[in-house]
Amino acid sequence: MINQEIFKNLDACKKQIEIDFNSDLSKNLEDKKLMLRGESKWYSKTEPSMKRFLTAEDGKSMNPFYYVSPFLDFQDIFSEYHSKASNMDRDIAEGFLQHYGFPTDIFDISPSFDTAVIFSHLGNYDEEIGTICVADTIGLSKYYKVIDLSVHPFAKRPKNQIAFGAKHERGISDLKDSGLDNHFKIKWYKFIKSKKDIVYAKNQSDKIYPSEKEIGFFFSNELESFVKNHFAYGKISKENKEKILEMLNKIWNDNSK
Repeated sequence: MINQEIFKNLDACKKQIEIDFNSDLSKNLEDKKLMLRGESKWYSKTEPSMKRFLTAEDGKSMNPFYYVSPFLDFQDIFSEYHSKASNMDRDIAEGFLQHYGFPTDIFDISPSFDTAVIFSHLGNYDEEIGTICVADTIGLSKYYKVIDLSVHPFAKRPKNQIAFGAKHERGISDLKDSGLDNHFKIKWYKFIKSKKDIVYAKNQSDKIYPSEKEIGFFFSNELESFVKNHFAYGKISKENKEKILEMLNKIWNDNSK
């Protein structure tokens, strides 16, 4: 359900969440009864990044095979390799891709209210309204595979975020689709951002965004050869494209000395 009320501040929003879900958010990191997601502005849909990637800027669907096949190939190849090489579950390996800019079928969620708050501000500080989604974990798990991505053995970003993922398995994929109300308890909340919350989110940004060094580390090994051999894959993350390619070029040049 999408709450039409816009709460006057984050505290009022938090109190309403605790009432609606009969839950103490300060204890949620322990019992993980709820999964949360923050968005820095209101989007008409909330879909996995792979699904969003199939939609052009004009809102029209693009040719699935032409645009997605390289991504699906890479996702399968890398997830299988990474899971075996590092002795981890394949979903955790796929979550690694999710957290470093590659489109997947995974939603970013977290039992941390603080993480949701940070994401409801980051990257869109001029937007007056922030958004937080809350879902009952047990109900969500009946339709989505809930994965603890923070257990990855060396990826810092998901650990910092206390990151979980929801992998769509059946039913409706859009988390804002009203039809989900018939399957499990999920609610969306809007609140007015305060200057204090914006400052806090900015100060916490290093917990969310990977450093150049971290990006370089992850893209220097198994990703390097694939990206070099499948250059079309360089467009996968528009906002990080130049940063990633610049880092890759530096790594290639360093290795060639």
